[in-house]
Amino acid sequence: MGVAAIADCYLLTFCAVASFARFRWNTLSCHVEGVVDRVDRVTRFVEIDIHARLSVPSGTDIQHAERLLLSAKHACLVTNSLHATVRLEPSIVSEVARSA
Repeated sequence: MGVAAIADCYLLTFCAVASFARFRWNTLSCHVEGVVDRVDRVTRFVEIDIHARLSVPSGTDIQHAERLLLSAKHACLVTNSLHATVRLEPSIVSEVARSA
């Protein structure tokens, strides 16, 4: 349940960040893994790994896409509310437009 909330929040935050930047993208998928441990007699997430795969149109500035993915990580309300190490592992794929 917890990692699903993190994935949803990250995806929605990226949508907002990309919209504000007027950034065009095709798809974003996200897989989150979390490590839970008992700290000070409280069970909590201690590590979070966000695996984000962003598909962008051919010719897109890949460095700009990476910055936006990182901005979404820093702006995500759920991960900012956790006392855990959060790592982002982005993957950006440039896709050639297909004709219908």
